[in-house]
Amino acid sequence: MPDEYDFNPETHDLLPPKRLAEPVTRYQRQKKLESIYKAMLPTLGSDPSKLVMAQIMITLNLEGVLTEELSDKELDMLRTISESVMSHDERREKILKLAQHLLY
Repeated sequence: MPDEYDFNPETHDLLPPKRLAEPVTRYQRQKKLESIYKAMLPTLGSDPSKLVMAQIMITLNLEGVLTEELSDKELDMLRTISESVMSHDERREKILKLAQHLLY
């Protein structure tokens, strides 16, 4: 699978996806999420709320849910999801374990 997504470490931007001729499998999306997240981790530090928000944004971007310019509605959705994850110990720990795994 070619790299459809890219992370620009200088601007901290996730570049928009290229359109694929064939559907992307769940496994391919997971691997892409991990590669983008791993590239972003050094710039995020260890703040759990940043790690959670980054993974949510990457996931929704890969799923095609987010637009290039985030609307107020999308920002509200991101905040709601992030607050939900942060208030649920098991979900928060799952994301933090992935970040820790990718760092080492």
